Amino acid sequence: NHGGIEDPSVQQRRRRAKGRLVIAIGDDLNQQLPETVKLLGEKQRRASLRRGPDFALVQPSLHDTAGSVLTLLEPILRAHNSSAIHFTGFSLSGGIASIAAAMLEGELPLPPTKLPRKSKKAGTDSKRSRKDTLATSETATDNTRPEPSPLRGLGRGRVSVVSLGAPPCISSNVPTDYVTSILYGDDVVCRVSPESLKRFVARTRRALKRGGIIGKRLNWMT
Repeated sequence: NHGGIEDPSVQQRRRRAKGRLVIAIGDDLNQQLPETVKLLGEKQRRASLRRGPDFALVQPSLHDTAGSVLTLLEPILRAHNSSAIHFTGFSLSGGIASIAAAMLEGELPLPPTKLPRKSKKAGTDSKRSRKDTLATSETATDNTRPEPSPLRGLGRGRVSVVSLGAPPCISSNVPTDYVTSILYGDDVVCRVSPESLKRFVARTRRALKRGGIIGKRLNWMT
């Protein structure tokens, strides 16, 4: 049985699942807060949603890492394609866990793959190699098995997440009823995004501009 921290409606969705895979993503304990804030201040990436022409915003570095995690675990995920899949992670890894689950649920696409650079050489050899490639692919198509189902949506209805102190990493128009995100007090990492950083800088500048009774460059800010 799946079990875990879930409400009855989510539990019912996974009643058919057999067994449970628990994927715990470790965090880099040497990562300092300034490095974390810099990473979370990166420009957000647009990602197509499963339904309609709308798009979501996603944190690019965490999105890339989540894609790498799923690629690494793909053989296991396919071997246990009826098991419940439960992710957990702390801080940045909690964000990776949430994005990975959203991709397996089918709500988000996998990160874009970088295409190899085109060779500058052109001539008979390159033309011949293209012909050979086409011939090989045509032959292979006749004799190979059907393409496996894509990773996006492979775990639909079977995923859940418990993240601890995860940063904001997916825009709110992505359905994530399968994610439980636990925040502790005033943890700054849970509240850092490009927008929150811009607001914080603007408030700081206003406070410094006004000045205070102690000095020109010192003031109180709640």
